[in-house]
Amino acid sequence: MLMAACTDTGKPGAATPKTDPDSGAKQTDNRPVVRLHGAYATSNAGSNYRLQNLFDADSTTGWRTRNGAGPDEGVMLYFATPSKIQFIQLKPLAGSADVPVTIYENGKSGPKGNLGQKITLSGQPLRSLYLRFGSPQSANTAKRTEADMELAVETFPENGFVGLQHLLLFDAQGIALRIVAPLRLEGDARATSTLSPQSAYGVKNLFDARKEFVWVEGNAANDGKGESIQFNFKEKVTITALQIRNGYQRSDEHFQANARLKAFSFGAAGATAPTYALQDQQDPQMIALQTPLEGQSFQLTIESAFPGKKYKDLALSDLVFFNGQDAFVLESGATEITSVAKSGDSPLNALLDRRIANKVSLPDLNIDQSFILRSDGTFVFYRNEKWIDGVDSEQLADGNWEILSADANKAQVKIFGKMTDLSRYEEYYKGTVNNQFTRIFKDVLTIDGKMIKGKDFMQPVYIR
Repeated sequence: MLMAACTDTGKPGAATPKTDPDSGAKQTDNRPVVRLHGAYATSNAGSNYRLQNLFDADSTTGWRTRNGAGPDEGVMLYFATPSKIQFIQLKPLAGSADVPVTIYENGKSGPKGNLGQKITLSGQPLRSLYLRFGSPQSANTAKRTEADMELAVETFPENGFVGLQHLLLFDAQGIALRIVAPLRLEGDARATSTLSPQSAYGVKNLFDARKEFVWVEGNAANDGKGESIQFNFKEKVTITALQIRNGYQRSDEHFQANARLKAFSFGAAGATAPTYALQDQQDPQMIALQTPLEGQSFQLTIESAFPGKKYKDLALSDLVFFNGQDAFVLESGATEITSVAKSGDSPLNALLDRRIANKVSLPDLNIDQSFILRSDGTFVFYRNEKWIDGVDSEQLADGNWEILSADANKAQVKIFGKMTDLSRYEEYYKGTVNNQFTRIFKDVLTIDGKMIKGKDFMQPVYIR
């Protein structure tokens, strides 16, 4: 599989660059540094609006969602070490919808605020920080009554977006911190095999900072022994260590079901390489290389695996390279999934990257739900039920999707991933979690111009 790349020109080689391209800050910048080992956004408008723009000093750049996307999208930060953040401020990009934001600290829903405001956090050491955007007052709402059901369908404007010029973090003294995220360097990566569909399991997933999305080897005969990935950088780099998130970390069940990496070799491509070992755990693992490597092409080869309970397929969630304390990854970009081209003029096209939200009122039940099918091959579904007897239920389902069929009247897509009971378990976005209230699921959705309906799991979502 080929992963195309192009953006930053920072080179973590033998010489340290005078400027950190992702922070935009010169070496003389005396602000306290907070380092990230990962950052991602669930929606990206393209290379001109990269997430890394949020951490630079350039007031002319920024990050934004795709047109039509915003509510229920978000930004995740993973800190290299637990960090105390007292305030956060999100400076909006010109033209951005004015949306509320909910802050998740170490996976737990916390303070709320609006773009532009300084939002006070709890002050606890943070491993992760997630920003979830809500609905603006400008959202379009259509209401109707059917039998004993009152229905409100909310859609975000087609040309609307949520955008940020800067994301600012402040310490307890009110000092703005210099955020240093991993450099994203030009190059490509090729795996000797990849499980189908490649849109869900491609090697590019190793560098997206989302531990829920993985590379899975595709050798059906064994647990991946002998399969390899070659990493090719456009310019010379120095590597002193690797940080790896082992296995399929979408949930505990996913982790145990699939094979995990036990031993691997890593070195210059085509050369004899030393072997390293990993623990059978979900925490990120730092592997110091026996000797620093300098070059452009490197290879990781699977030597042995911890067996999966259900599948032979070996999965890796995340990979970060290090030169000393400087982290970097290959630029993977946000790519359109190939199956989108097969959708033709079907109702699917009008849904891509658009959040559809419903409020359903029944005599004994009120439901809030929303669904997003993204063009990068991911989806998310929220459902909150409030019963008249006081029993509440809140669920989240997310993962990948692929198209099965499409014509002018309807489309069928397969969704697969995890379902989390948020009413009992509030740590979905935590850096290290025990997903005891999460389970694997899959479903087939039928989409027409009026409704999205699941065959086995997902409740109907009304389009209009």
